[in-house]
Amino acid sequence: MSFSYRNIIFDRDGIINDVVIRHVTVSSPRNLKEFILKEDFKKFIKKLPSSLNLFVATNQPDIARGLLKKTILKKMHEDILEIYPIREIFVCMHDNKDMCACRKPKSGMIEEIIKKYNLSKSETCIVGDSSKDVEAGFNAGINSFLLATEYNKDIQLKYKKNTNICLFRDFNELECFLGS
Repeated sequence: MSFSYRNIIFDRDGIINDVVIRHVTVSSPRNLKEFILKEDFKKFIKKLPSSLNLFVATNQPDIARGLLKKTILKKMHEDILEIYPIREIFVCMHDNKDMCACRKPKSGMIEEIIKKYNLSKSETCIVGDSSKDVEAGFNAGINSFLLATEYNKDIQLKYKKNTNICLFRDFNELECFLGS
């Protein structure tokens, strides 16, 4: 199968690893015990052609909030890079109040990836599970793929009719959408 995108930017939490639900809030893992790689993503990424450029763009505000240590985050990312053919992981460690340009839904991280690796926007997409991921893609001028989950049902209707955003239910479906 050939792919219509040469460059895929993945969100981390909810795509590569499981999210953590704290009370009713979707959250990121804060320790290595909570950092569980998703089995369906493992199977999906093995099927991707080696010619694709794969990246991660992730918001990690728990660093700024003092809830996640940088050493733990570094170990999580070392594990990802050891297992998967990801070229680079881009991280925003700021909180909303920091008003940075890199925190999704702003397009700063995506723009940085595109510039650093001289990527074509028409050949680049983002895969995520939140409105921040989708909006970051929209703000950067690239197409977005939104994983439909139980915890994001409220935003699925918002994006259902947007032609620049594709909803997918699982990674087998995403593989079909990404292929031409």
